[in-house]
Formats: sequence, structure tokens, C-alpha cells
Amino acid sequence: MDRMKAIDLQNMKFEKTMRGYDPTAVNLVITQAEHTIHQLDIENSQLRNDNDRLQAEVNRYRQMENSLRDAIMIAQRAADETRTNAHKEADLIIESAKQKAKEDQHQYAAELQTILTEIESLKKDKERFVRQFKAMLNEHLKELGQDVAITSAVVQTEEVAAAAE
Repeated sequence: MDRMKAIDLQNMKFEKTMRGYDPTAVNLVITQAEHTIHQLDIENSQLRNDNDRLQAEVNRYRQMENSLRDAIMIAQRAADETRTNAHKEADLIIESAKQKAKEDQHQYAAELQTILTEIESLKKDKERFVRQFKAMLNEHLKELGQDVAITSAVVQTEEVAAAAE
């Protein structure tokens, strides 16, 4: 059976009988029922429209939620990749700095060794010079016969040389 509408009540005709209901009371009930059904139809229509509108709004919010969730996931992945790349780059920089430090250390060690060798060579040259100078002085002293006076001068020279070291 189809749902009854307000118009159905309005178009409804009853047969008159002798012992039937009061036609005025029946007409009043029918009018009230018609009005109530009409109001309920309007309300039902409004509720359906509201439901459709709200359902569309819910669907729109769900789409927005999904879009936001996707955007957050993409941002999280990008942040993770950026963090990973930054760590890799930092590791490369550290490794490069360590390698450079090793190279510098080897270079400085070689330079230090060269300087130490040169210092040792200069010390030997100085010792040889002092020996030759003493020998030369002693020779001149013997020739001059002033061995004693010059010997004190040599001692002073050695003291000056030792102080210079």
C-alpha cells in the first residue's frame, strides 16, 4: 500500500448512511489529518534536504581529511628524506675533515722531520766551525806565542756560543 498523502484525504468521499458518523466531525478529523500529513510531508522533505546537504558536507570533510592525511604523509616522508640526507652529508663532511686532518698531520710531520734534520745539520756545522775556529786560533796563538791570552778569549767565545744555542 502506498503512503497516504494530504491530497488523498482531501479527495476522499464517504457514503452517507443513516447510522454513520457525524459528517462535520468526520470532515474536521479529515481536515486535521490532512493538515498534519501535509506538515509532516513538508518536514520530511526539509529533513531529506538537510540530510542530503549534511551528507554532502560530510563527504567533503572526508575528502579534506584524506587530502590532509596524504599531505601530512608526504611532508613526513620529505622530512625523513631531508633528515637522512642531512645525516649523510654531515657524515661526508666529517669524513672529509678527518681525511684532511690526516693529510695535514702527515704533511706537518714531514715538515717537522725536515726542520729537525736541518737543525741537526746546523748543529753539526756549528760544531765543525767551532772546532776549525779553535784549531785556527790555536795555530795563530802558537805562532804568536800568546797561547795563554788567546785561550781565555777562546773560552769566552765558547761561552758566548753556548749562550747563543
